[in-house]
Amino acid sequence: MKTEVLELLIPQLKASGKIFGAEYIKKDGSVTKINGRFGVHKFTKGTGISSPKVLTVWDNNRRRYTAMIPEKIVSVTCNGNTYTDNSCMGLWELYGYRI
Repeated sequence: MKTEVLELLIPQLKASGKIFGAEYIKKDGSVTKINGRFGVHKFTKGTGISSPKVLTVWDNNRRRYTAMIPEKIVSVTCNGNTYTDNSCMGLWELYGYRI
């Protein structure tokens, strides 16, 4: 997914704490889906630190933290809308811009 789309979408998801869906490519090349949210701190152990280049998300289905590389994200679904590289128009409307 394009970085510009994620730069608009990720801060809003972090601030709201809403659950979202994402589809991304794992290191082994397989595509997987996640239902998760940012800002969950309940299960942290205080050991280690995540890389700033990686998005750490609480996965509600698997009940664990998942690290996603932004360049490997295929699509993000939130507020009933699915955002991919080709559907950036809905993201602009989310922020109140008219094109």
